[in-house]
Amino acid sequence: MIGRADPKWQKVPVAYVVRRAGCRIDARALEAHLLTQLARFKVPREYVFVDALPRNAMGKVQHFRLREMDRN
Repeated sequence: MIGRADPKWQKVPVAYVVRRAGCRIDARALEAHLLTQLARFKVPREYVFVDALPRNAMGKVQHFRLREMDRN
């Protein structure tokens, strides 16, 4: 998850989601589930479904690459 600049709230959360094989969940169903688990302001404003997250040699997610993807 990254923060995207927003004129009203300064930053809003955007989630990058990797679906498991055979999973058919969409953004609406995912948001409905997260609303039961998180405070409203923490629920992402947008969901971007990707095949894989960019990782470094240690296996950590490279958030700067996600931000680059978000700009494009």
